[in-house]
Amino acid sequence: MVYDKATRVPAPGDPMEIIFLLIWKMRQDIEFQKSRSTLQALLNQKGAESKHIEEAFDDLKNAFFPHDKNQKKQEIGDMRQTMMREIARGALAVIPTVDPDRHKVSNRLAKGHERLVTRQQQMIDLSQAQVLPQTTGPRRRRGAS
Repeated sequence: MVYDKATRVPAPGDPMEIIFLLIWKMRQDIEFQKSRSTLQALLNQKGAESKHIEEAFDDLKNAFFPHDKNQKKQEIGDMRQTMMREIARGALAVIPTVDPDRHKVSNRLAKGHERLVTRQQQMIDLSQAQVLPQTTGPRRRRGAS
């Protein structure tokens, strides 16, 4: 809605610019899929060979997205360069880090363990304690006194 009602293009680097570009790209994809389905229906109706259908799709794709022509090759090349850079760096070394709050955590764990042991001991003491039967006193009379 913001894209359709905008009166000007957002400034470069603005977060709205990214949203506008994303919406534009998505709309391009939608238009491409509409044209693709129409083209596929027309070619299948005439009984065209799969080779001709693929050529027609490639032409349609290049017409809609001329900048994507060599994008896949470029992405593969970039991934290959990144992989070769990582391989050249050598094997990864794991360096353990020291947690600055380890003493706080260990103290909390020790206190918690002490509380647990104390509670368990209290439960054992209560279960071994002799509970005296409760004696009843004289009953109060109900009603007015």
